[in-house]
Amino acid sequence: MKTEYLKIDMELVREIIRDKGYYYITAERLFDKRFVGSKLYIVTDDPDFKEKHPQLAEMTIMSVVEFEPIAQVVNDYIGQEDKERHRERIDIESHEVQNLITDESIDQVSLRQAISALDTLQRERLISYYFYGESFTEIARRQNVSARAVSYSIRLAEKKIKEYYCTFTKK
Repeated sequence: MKTEYLKIDMELVREIIRDKGYYYITAERLFDKRFVGSKLYIVTDDPDFKEKHPQLAEMTIMSVVEFEPIAQVVNDYIGQEDKERHRERIDIESHEVQNLITDESIDQVSLRQAISALDTLQRERLISYYFYGESFTEIARRQNVSARAVSYSIRLAEKKIKEYYCTFTKK
């Protein structure tokens, strides 16, 4: 599965090319096990690479400029897969709150009141997570905190919303 791989770090790729003259990556890592074609992709800016390495001349050889958009697509895919995997791990409590947030039968005014009762940070993180689909990691990077801190904050916000609705529905 592609998400088992780390994202492609283009700075590291450039560093390896500076040190070694080329960087290689397997087709399986770029695509998947079923890919038919070259098994290795060589990234180099050396125009004489094929002459210097005739044993690798059969491989797909490309420049750094050609490789960068491919790496970006792979990284975007891995990021999306990681985000989806993360979303699948949401516990039962989160699903209950998510159902409250997305349930069209819930009075949207009450939902706004419940969300506005949260402190600013919890509100911002909850909205980024549920309404904008950002992952804990994305929110954490933007706010310069740990993903764990974001997760904890959102869980507390979910608990507060749930308590608000339990109180609100009993009235």
